[in-house]
This record gives sequence, structure tokens and C-alpha cells, in this order.
Amino acid sequence: MAQECFKKPGDRKGGNQVVERCNGQVDRTEGGGGHGYADFEAKRSRGASGYHKATGAKNKALENLEDCMKSLMITQMRESPMIVVEEGIMTLLQKCLASSSKGGSFVVVEGNLEHYESKKEVDVGWGCGWRNLEMLASYLISEDPEVREVLFGGAGYVPDIPALQQWLEIAWAKGFDVPGGEYFDWKIKGTNKWIGTTEGAALLRSFGVRARIVDFQATGGKREPPSELRSKTGTEEGHSRQQIEDKDKESVNKESEKGSPSDRDGSEASEPRRTAADNGTLDQACIVCGEHKLHDPEFRRDAQDSDMCPHCMKRLQDSGNTAKENLSNAKETQITGRHRHGWDNKTGGDGHEMGQITVKHQQLVEWVWTYFMTENVESRLSKSLHLSQRSPLYFQHRGHSQTVVGIERRKVSTSPDSEEVNLLVLDPSEKSFDIVESLRKDRGWEGLVKRGLQTLKQTEYQLCYCDRGVAKGEELENLKILTSKSYTY
Repeated sequence: MAQECFKKPGDRKGGNQVVERCNGQVDRTEGGGGHGYADFEAKRSRGASGYHKATGAKNKALENLEDCMKSLMITQMRESPMIVVEEGIMTLLQKCLASSSKGGSFVVVEGNLEHYESKKEVDVGWGCGWRNLEMLASYLISEDPEVREVLFGGAGYVPDIPALQQWLEIAWAKGFDVPGGEYFDWKIKGTNKWIGTTEGAALLRSFGVRARIVDFQATGGKREPPSELRSKTGTEEGHSRQQIEDKDKESVNKESEKGSPSDRDGSEASEPRRTAADNGTLDQACIVCGEHKLHDPEFRRDAQDSDMCPHCMKRLQDSGNTAKENLSNAKETQITGRHRHGWDNKTGGDGHEMGQITVKHQQLVEWVWTYFMTENVESRLSKSLHLSQRSPLYFQHRGHSQTVVGIERRKVSTSPDSEEVNLLVLDPSEKSFDIVESLRKDRGWEGLVKRGLQTLKQTEYQLCYCDRGVAKGEELENLKILTSKSYTY
């Protein structure tokens, strides 16, 4: 493993910067300021001798940074997925969607990507952001030849978390997302600090990848106390994370003994639990309340084509879910510390929330649908299935993140004016084996992959996506300043 390439800035007021060689020697240069290590120009004129001195120090520091990058390209380790999916995980998902008997329309990522799960005793409890970055990177390496040539030094594979941490520090040193470097005190290698979409975007941008950030913030809704909610990355009241993990593991083992893939809880409290019945059908609970079984005589007639019971469907209609929001009111803002949802100083990064709200993020799902449908082709498997050429979405909220690979929309029989919406996600907190086997058997995969609109209970969500190609020159320089397109509703 390569040594640290640099340290955080020393005297910020004086503009002094400290850059450490890979062999441990330290160079101190002047300048820098708010533009990062790449900008070492003096803040005021110091004469010819001062100019040449500053220029020489700048060149020396850049040489050290280049040496560190070359060293990392040699020492970085490959991150291998837990299970090799020869047919491709997206191909499996597309087949399951095409054979769906519930109707509706789907749009999913056409290209290939890997699922990276958080590993016990490695990154469980803090590594979801890194895992989603790995998933997005695996797509870029597979589907964009221009990006593959430059990403991670042209390695052609996804590095492990320690290497990614070093690449992020190098991105900061190059001047990409300087506020982010300051937020993390310029140090993330060897730590368990959470990251979010902003850090992922900064790392990718340092290679010229056109990573973009989009923010969604709900200002209304009724807040629920955290004791009534459960998140995979948080803790239940009176239970430690280890107790929750043990309970989930016990549940998985019980399902495995029945000979079917496990359908564990989703990342939100309202995710339904589905179990295999004796007759081979699914004993499915309402996707919202999780209480009313849809096979019960009381609900069968009204909800036979729905994942929601009539009670929850009525609440959905009353909330104005069917009204399409205007997506033209976004504003571009520079990203600062308050936009960073991955690592929270108040919560300590343990995923424990201060409460969630009962708001419907209809504008968010409208944006996701439009995003994937912008560049799509109709699948040969089904007319209702569309394949998108857009990148997956790194989907972040405070406490957890997932990778969105598609979206489902379908009308429901209880009301012709209403529809159900499900994000299709790859969650690093799910086991790769469970996802792949459930997709191969076309049974139980909905509980692992689908996330309904009703599960979006956070006030803020942040997305990162990547446009094709590699930025150079002035465009690359402009990528150093992270901005986001923000929607408030």
C-alpha cells in the first residue's frame, strides 16, 4: 500500500500548503488558497524572485502528486464482487421485468454493472457510499470506453475502498471540491468515515468524468419520531446494530431452510416482507403499511393488481400523488458542507435519524423517470420494457445510499387516476447472492430490488449521475467547483 501523498494544508491564513512525497518527505509551498493544491500563485505580487520561487514550488508539488498517482496505480487492489454473474445482473432483472404479470411500464439501465455488497468486518455500517461508487464505476468502465481509458489510471477495473480513499484525497489535492476536502479535514484514507454523492462526484471528476449532482428537498409533511422507524443503517430503539444484524441473519437462515431466497426488510420501515407459501404463490403484504395481506378476502377484489391495500391507496390519492410536478424550477447552487448527506457530524455517521416525514417525493420520481427515458430503446423482450443508455444513479439520503438502475410505473385497478411507482435499486446492504438467486428463479426479487414511493420518508435526497465522455481543458477546470441542480417542493 502506498504511503500518504500529502497532508492537509498547514497555515490556511498564510496560504501555506503541505504536500508530502510518497517516500515521506514533505514539501511546503506557498499559495493555494481556495483553489486547492493545483493553484499555487501568490496572492500578491512579490517581485520577479518571488514569482520564480512560487512557480518552482508549484511545479515541484505537482511532480510529487504525479509520483503519488503512479505509485497508487501500481499498488491499488482490485475489488471483486462477491458473486460472478456470467449472464449479467441487469440482464437477469430485465427478464424478470419483462415476464411481470402485473403490467405497467419499466425503464432500466441497459448496460452492465456489478453489485458490490458491504462486507462484514470490512465496511458494514459505514461503507455504503463507497460501494455505490464502485457500482457506478463498474458501469462506466464497462460501457464508456473513453472513461475506461482514464479512470483509476486506466486500470480497467474497480479498486477496493482503501485505494478509492487515496484517489479521493488526490482529487482534493488537485483542487476538486476543496470545500469537501476542508469538510473532511483533508484526511479520509484509513478511516471509517461515510461519504456521499458529493465525494463520489469529486473523485470521478478528477479523472474528467462528467459527474453531476441533483438535490431534492421537501419542505412540508408531518414528521415522525425516529423510535417508530427502522432503517437498515440505523438502529432500533433499545437494540444495537449488531443485534439487528443478528436478527436479520437469523431471518435469512430461516428462509434458506425453506428452500427459497431470503426476502429481507428493505432499507425503509415500510418495505414489505414476502414469503413463499405452500402453494408456491407469494403471501404478500401491503407495500405501505405492511399489515394487510393482499390475499385476504377483504382486499383481494380491490387490490389484486396492486401492491397497496385500499386504505393506503386512499391516502395516496388524497396526498395528490398523481399530480405531475413542474421540473423547470430547479436552481444551480454551489455545494457546501450542508449539502453533504453521507457523513453527519451530529449523528456521528451511524445512520441514526432525527426523524422522517410523511411526504411524497413525486417530483423526484418524475425526474428519475424523465432521466432514464431521455435516451432509451424498446426492449425485444417486452413492449412495456425500455432500456436506457443513461448511467445508474447514485442515490443518497442522510444515513444510507443505494444505486438506482431503473423505475416502474403502473396504473392500479382501485383508481384509474392513480399509479404506483417503484424505484429499482441495487442496495449494498443486500447480499449479492440473495439478489442474483432471486432474479434467476424469478421469485422474491421484488422485495430486494423495488423501493416504492411510500418508502421515501427523508426530507432530502441527492443523486449523482454521469454523462458520457471525458472533460478536458477549460471544461475539466470548471468541474473542480461542485454545483448541484436543486429542486424544492
